[in-house]
Amino acid sequence: NTTQYETVAANETVALVLSPDSPYTDREAAQVRRFVAAGGTLVIAEDFGPHSNALLAAIGATARFDGAITRDERYTYQSPAMPLARNISNHTLTTGVSRLTLNHATVIEPNEAQPVVTTSGFAYLDRNRNEELDDNESLGAYPVVTVEAIGQGEVVAVSDPSLFINAMADRSGNRAFILNAFGAGEQVLLDYSHAAQLPPLALALTLVRGSPALQVLVVGGLVSLAAVWGQGRLSARLRRSDRDAVAT
Repeated sequence: NTTQYETVAANETVALVLSPDSPYTDREAAQVRRFVAAGGTLVIAEDFGPHSNALLAAIGATARFDGAITRDERYTYQSPAMPLARNISNHTLTTGVSRLTLNHATVIEPNEAQPVVTTSGFAYLDRNRNEELDDNESLGAYPVVTVEAIGQGEVVAVSDPSLFINAMADRSGNRAFILNAFGAGEQVLLDYSHAAQLPPLALALTLVRGSPALQVLVVGGLVSLAAVWGQGRLSARLRRSDRDAVAT
């Protein structure tokens, strides 16, 4: 819930928004904006969804996600749709990072934001998604990570939300970048407030991990269940023993 932004020490916190599935209301966006202005770091990762640009605008950031898929025929991981972003600027986000491995990513129009990672000069935007470089599409180096100061905090825009999933975290450069991004604060907020509904088990695990009271209840319930189960087994053994004794 976006009210969590108001309960943390902003200058010690990094918040992560991954491709929201619904728009933030004016009130919710204002909560996020105050968090950043007070010194918080907000990481927004997006590729093709429409709601991240609206959030960027609402909090006063100028960077925008383009929305077209980027391809690179020369510097690639497994296919041109998985380009290697090799142009790395000197920044705390890129310490130990020689490149990022992207997966069906878009690019960023930085405007007043600072690009810190860009594609190679052989990338292009495949706007019609025909997987070919057309006459109206140009090769170039496109920003895929930008940083922008807002008040006392900053907004980091990342053009590939899949960069943060397990399958991509171990690809070249990605883990170091993630650790750098999250290491900017003492704690990390994972903003699920506008994500699609989590599977029931994942939601239960998220709730339990975030609530010591629920952890106590769950552990107590498991202990009680184990005690009942053990008592039931003991009673069954005693009944069998009684029957055996009567038969004898």
